Amino acid sequence: MPLARILVVDDEPTYRSSVSRCLTNQSYQVTAAESGEKALELISSSRFDLVITDIKMPGMSGIDLLGKVQELSPGTASIIMTAYATIETAIEATKLGAFHYLVKPFNVDELIQLSSRAIENKRLKDENTYLKKQFNKGTGISNIVGKSKNVQETIELVKKAAECDSCVLITGEDGTGKSMIAKTIHSMSTRSRKLFATLDCSSGPTEVLETELFGYVKGAFPGAVSSKAGLLEVADGGTILLDNIQDLPAGVQTKVINFISSSTYCPVGTSRPLSSDVRILASSCRSPEVLGSDPRMKKDLIYRLNVIPINVMPLRERLEDVETLVNYFVNMYAVKRGKGNVEIEDAVMDMLCVYKWPGNVAELKGLIERLVTLSDGCIRVPDMPRKYTESTIAAVSTDELNFPSSPKIMVTENGVDLNNIIKDIEDDLIKQALDMTSWNKNRAAKLLGLNRTTLVEKLRKRGLINSRARD
Repeated sequence: MPLARILVVDDEPTYRSSVSRCLTNQSYQVTAAESGEKALELISSSRFDLVITDIKMPGMSGIDLLGKVQELSPGTASIIMTAYATIETAIEATKLGAFHYLVKPFNVDELIQLSSRAIENKRLKDENTYLKKQFNKGTGISNIVGKSKNVQETIELVKKAAECDSCVLITGEDGTGKSMIAKTIHSMSTRSRKLFATLDCSSGPTEVLETELFGYVKGAFPGAVSSKAGLLEVADGGTILLDNIQDLPAGVQTKVINFISSSTYCPVGTSRPLSSDVRILASSCRSPEVLGSDPRMKKDLIYRLNVIPINVMPLRERLEDVETLVNYFVNMYAVKRGKGNVEIEDAVMDMLCVYKWPGNVAELKGLIERLVTLSDGCIRVPDMPRKYTESTIAAVSTDELNFPSSPKIMVTENGVDLNNIIKDIEDDLIKQALDMTSWNKNRAAKLLGLNRTTLVEKLRKRGLINSRARD
């Protein structure tokens, strides 16, 4: 991650130098300016994450500078410094977007803590602005693509979850889109104007996860030279996703249980509780039953998280969604790559519709991105990686299908096998439709009143996929 860039503005050389030196020692990239006019020149030509400015300066005041900063670079965080702090000054600075203010003389720890919090707040806002742009390309819920029963049920659950503040436990195999569902819930909720943050519970030891979530105070442990805000503070009013909840250490689980119960928490190193209005979502590759039987997991936590359960089926169990997903990703990457209209051969679609997708939607998305990026406007069988072509059985002609003729149905005293009779009739009708359309599966499916994917699946079950069939 690149170093955060800070602009320090003060006409007093002593303060300007000491603030710059202090922040540089904290590994920030610091630039100093002696006036508001010089600061504006720098802001016009460079990007800064944070502006720290004095209020009373010759020429342009710090308040005037903040107004210009909001015009030129509205995403930049700001902190004001003043020796003449008043309520009116603080209110005016806040209206102009200032994160906080420092009263001169201030101590180094206060400067470091406020700067860290302001930069972290900006980072999360930038991330959420990006997410909102992605969601605004559709209506939020339109990002959940598919027409299978499971997808439709998921959409309904997401809508209901977005209307309340209850905890949600999203389960499913890796690559099924659990994080995307969590972001959709947030984007459709009343919290959408606040921050969405993710804590990967498998990303580090207990100490790291604890401080990331709850923050810490100065002196909490060796090296804690200043306090640091946790996600519960910076995402106040928003949503936090606890991803891979099955890996959350037991000690942190207890603290999360207490927070869900009381909306209060204690940063590491203090017993003084703080409050936060954060909604908790969680995700796991394990089912609630498996999580509950894991001795490392506190059952009370699972009960509290599993208020609204959302299970996302693996793609192999809803292959009828593959064609819809393929078309969605092809269009998406064609636009991103400036490719115009990208076509996909029918035979390629057949391969994709019968493949088992061990990597789920993530694998499909990555493959389509690759195919679209490398395509010349049409995705053909030779463009496909070998493992996908090997899963498709070679072509056969309808003469080799050996479908039985439609039987004459008669009920005898010995009875009939209705299931076999229905299957024989179905086989015969499929053969007729394929013959009539010269193996054009789109047209054959329409003749049979079927979805094309359904027809392909029926052929797959019979071992009769024709990978070289015409469109």
